[in-house]
Amino acid sequence: MRSSGWRRFGWYVWDQGPGLPGDWQGRLAPSHEFIFHFNRSPRKPHKTVPSKHAGETLGSGGLRGADGTVHAKTGSGNAIQSHRIPDSVFRIMRHKGGLGAAGSHPAVFPVALVDAVLTAFCDPGDLIYEPFCGSGTQLVAAERAGRSCFAMELDPVYCDVAVRRWEMVTGRVATVVPN
Repeated sequence: MRSSGWRRFGWYVWDQGPGLPGDWQGRLAPSHEFIFHFNRSPRKPHKTVPSKHAGETLGSGGLRGADGTVHAKTGSGNAIQSHRIPDSVFRIMRHKGGLGAAGSHPAVFPVALVDAVLTAFCDPGDLIYEPFCGSGTQLVAAERAGRSCFAMELDPVYCDVAVRRWEMVTGRVATVVPN
């Protein structure tokens, strides 16, 4: 990936909620997954999370530097903005239940998770590439967020699942684009 210009830009955590049931051979029950963010050039995230104290005046406190001195916060005395950038932990429950008439897939990701990442780093109208389409979560999230998505899936069964899921969400019929 590096030879093609890609680099690991961020490392985030998906907090899936309560741990998975079962015997984990003495280990704690898994309740998170890592999300690795690769890009070719830095891009600032959009402010997509509503600020808890929007409109209030930012206090005059500060941050302690390595030398022990306290430096004023950036923006002290200014009003807090309506939205902020997401933090590095996405607190979104796992997808529960099946896909209904679309079929089944062993690893369905929640649309809200993909939407959170997508809207933080992509503009409306942007093109998204999904090399592991699976159940079509990225297709659905891109559609809802006003982005275009080119997706690929090697397993024909899962291609059908993704297409049916997209059709169910959009109410439209997918068409094959000739080469």
